[in-house]
Amino acid sequence: VLSHFKSRRGSCSENKEVSIVQGDCYSVRLRSSQLITDYLKDDEGTIMLLGDLNAYSQESAILWFESNGYENAKYTKAYKQKEVYSYGYDGMLGNLDHALLNAKAKERVLSILDWHINSEAPSLFELRVNQNETSNNILRNSDHDLILIELRSNLSD
Repeated sequence: VLSHFKSRRGSCSENKEVSIVQGDCYSVRLRSSQLITDYLKDDEGTIMLLGDLNAYSQESAILWFESNGYENAKYTKAYKQKEVYSYGYDGMLGNLDHALLNAKAKERVLSILDWHINSEAPSLFELRVNQNETSNNILRNSDHDLILIELRSNLSD
């Protein structure tokens, strides 16, 4: 399941909620987590929830997944880097991009890492599509890094 949750800034259709810790619209992200887990509750297959969830690991949207049986793969022994981050903004690094796994998915993961192709690249390399600039540079095409996951194949599934 691929998702991109509501941004941490900007307006919500709900009341003007702001949290110093969780950013703007945190209940929208939590509700998104609740809707996804509710939709998948009867699925007994291998499930990976991937994407820019715009929530740090200790925020309610991520904790909801964990309380419903999903494990954040970046905090397992399969993660191959010392520091967990996937996002760079204004010189600061954080982790807003997640790979949450149910038990069957966790069994298939051999390794996981963030490809730091964007978060660490200076904004000088940033792709400026809105300003009609083009670039063949693969660096900084986003402010988020890619998550690379190596899976064990299971041809009998």
